Amino acid sequence: MAQYLSEDSDILRMPEGATLDGGDVVFFDDRYLIGLSTRTNQAGADFLGPAGEVGGFRLRTY
Repeated sequence: MAQYLSEDSDILRMPEGATLDGGDVVFFDDRYLIGLSTRTNQAGADFLGPAGEVGGFRLRTY
């Protein structure tokens, strides 16, 4: 799937051990709120931070 998506988009790969579940991420105003859970760890949240900042959004982890 990454092969086909990369034709139109940049593909970012999370580091080994990082987990991030979309259900733990909420977009609110100009920021992403990320809940840490059994499906999302700090490494996954840290990965999303710089990617979101490129788009002008801020990140807050709870």
